Order: sequence, then structure tokens, then C-alpha cells
Amino acid sequence: MSVNATRDAGTDQRIPVVVPTDYIELIRQLPLWPIKSADVHRRGLALANKLLEKKARDGKLSRGEAGYLSVLLELLENYEKAKFPRRRVGDGEMLAHLIEAKDVTQAQVERETGIAAPTISAVIAGRRRLTRDQIGKLSAFFNVASTAF
Repeated sequence: MSVNATRDAGTDQRIPVVVPTDYIELIRQLPLWPIKSADVHRRGLALANKLLEKKARDGKLSRGEAGYLSVLLELLENYEKAKFPRRRVGDGEMLAHLIEAKDVTQAQVERETGIAAPTISAVIAGRRRLTRDQIGKLSAFFNVASTAF
């Protein structure tokens, strides 16, 4: 453990803060700072994966490793949201993609889910939205989370 001091903003007193040594070692490998480049992003992903693999293998991380990983994942997520924004995919576009990816026909989807083929066509064409019940059936058939729709 390493002891550093910080100042209390209200009283301007120095307060000791205990920082785990393994946290400091991780900071030396990759400082926790907003990610602005693909190279730093790649290095951050590699380090995060290394820590996640350790957690999967050992069942836990040390306090320092867990704290570091938590902040690193947040920084990686912020970079990815800014660099690779996601557009909202509509129900019809998602359904068409899943049908193509599973290499099935609309008639097969109808038989397996009980959703009428004209309804499936209307959803794909953007003329109709899926109901909760239909989303549940399609999610089960395509083995995807209902949030995919």
C-alpha cells in the first residue's frame, strides 16, 4: 500500500489516502486519463481484457485492480460512444437482418412464431410496429434479447 495525501476542499487540511500498490502499477502501465487516440484505446482494451481474464480465472480482483478496471472501462466506453456512435435500428430493419442472418424465409418465421406473414412484411416495410407479444416470440425464435427490437 502507498499513502498519498490530498487536501480537503472545505478545510484545506491534508488527509491521508491509502492507494493500493497494484493500482499504482496499473497507472504506470496506462494512466487513467480521457482516451483520445486509437492507440491508447487499443492498449486500454488489452489491459481491461487482461484484468477481466484474471477475474474469470481467479474469481476476483484485488481492491486496486477492481478500482482501476472500473474507471478504465468507463473511459473506454466514453471513447467508443464518441468515436463510434450507434444509430437506432428500427424493428423492420432488425427483423430483416435476423431473417437473412438465420437464412430463413418469412413463411418459416410465420410457422415458428405464429406471426402472420403479412404482418412480418408490413413490419419489414416500416408500415407496422411490433407488439410486445410479437417481440417476445421473435426474440425466442432468433435467440436474441427482446431489446434487439
